[in-house]
Amino acid sequence: MEFYHWVLEHGFDLVGVLGIVGSLCFTAYGFLEEAKSRQVGNLIALTASHRDIWKALVEAPELGRILSESVNLRDKPLSKRESVFLTFILLHLYTLYQTIDLDQVTLGQAVEEDIREFLALPLPGNAWEHARHLYSSEFVNYVESIRKG
Repeated sequence: MEFYHWVLEHGFDLVGVLGIVGSLCFTAYGFLEEAKSRQVGNLIALTASHRDIWKALVEAPELGRILSESVNLRDKPLSKRESVFLTFILLHLYTLYQTIDLDQVTLGQAVEEDIREFLALPLPGNAWEHARHLYSSEFVNYVESIRKG
């Protein structure tokens, strides 16, 4: 009998509190879903940027030397076009780092392996060594940790 009396006296308050708690739960769920959606959007944007950069390599055969493992920089230094292309790659890598650092995208180990293999090539490795002073120490440490494996 006391329970019914309590419900009659405080029922409206109980329903109000349950409504507030429920709305907070739905809001939190909405924020989580929005964050997932933002991550997917960021991944799509990174993929599009990645595709556009590498499309230039396919469309410009003179950039093919960038992927060569046997390059002599003394005999034939970086061309202006190669330098610009490698700058785009490094800027893309920096953007990737920023999105990872801000928890906006999650990437697998295969991406780090691709970065390691790319920077092990003579021209990309040389471009990184000449440009690394332009980036934040956090980014440089990130790239160097990948390079070391």
